[in-house]
Amino acid sequence: MVSSPGCWAEMGASVAQQAASLGWAVLLGVAVGLLYDVLRILRVRLKLRLLGAALDFLFWLPVTAAFFLFALIMGGGEVRITLLAGHFAGAVLYFRLLSPPVLRLGYALADLGGLFWRIATAPVRALGWCCKKIKKFLKNSFLYRRKWFRIRLLPEEMKDERQTRAARYRGDSNHADKTSRASD
Repeated sequence: MVSSPGCWAEMGASVAQQAASLGWAVLLGVAVGLLYDVLRILRVRLKLRLLGAALDFLFWLPVTAAFFLFALIMGGGEVRITLLAGHFAGAVLYFRLLSPPVLRLGYALADLGGLFWRIATAPVRALGWCCKKIKKFLKNSFLYRRKWFRIRLLPEEMKDERQTRAARYRGDSNHADKTSRASD
């Protein structure tokens, strides 16, 4: 009887093979916990709108494939409760023992990466700030010039209005042939 390593498909699987499969199941549970923490660090430090859904997909896709392949290779194509318990035990061990230091290290590395990112993008942000100030200056300058031009026109318009009113009062029809100007 020929058996593949770690395969429990035959009844003749040795205790050593079963223990090795359980050990690999625990390691897979630890790896799943590590992947979860890495993606958790990204989710917390990067504040992007759709990142959560994308990271969920990036978590479940490899985890599902790993569990399927593990059940196929180590379980002989059958889902074994002992292997599922091994996955669960590995994840619990990881989250109890390794997750806190991994998270501290991961957050520190993410903060360091964020610092490098801010330093690298500082010239671009400074250029954007300068462009914003220039845009505001030009906008205000343009508005001021329009008002200045308008103020110079007002005395002429007021003079025309006085003449028109006086002509109406006198009964003259001279104001009828004047063209009107649109005012702002």
